[in-house]
Amino acid sequence: MKRLGSLVAVVVVTVASLSACSGGDGSEYCDRFRANAKSNQFDNPGAGDMEKVIDELKKFRDLAPDELKDDYDTLIAAIEKPPADSGLDKAIKNIQDYAVENCDVTVESGS
Repeated sequence: MKRLGSLVAVVVVTVASLSACSGGDGSEYCDRFRANAKSNQFDNPGAGDMEKVIDELKKFRDLAPDELKDDYDTLIAAIEKPPADSGLDKAIKNIQDYAVENCDVTVESGS
């Protein structure tokens, strides 16, 4: 369960570390990404929130450009059944990079 908590924290930090800005490509995906970046809805998810987190990731996957769909599948699979080794870091980086480059959000420096 500790590993699951760590994975969820990584997913939440990925979205929370992006701050919304105006602009972006105007797609429904970017609009949802910016709305989530502004929201505190997923800041401190508990064990009972996993289904909501997974549902939200599936919504993102459905709206995401084709180049990110596999990355969302990786994130969802890692939360549903944490693997010993996966492409989780790469998936998170791809999603975050896309949001910065296409949705006009910035990565906040965190400490």
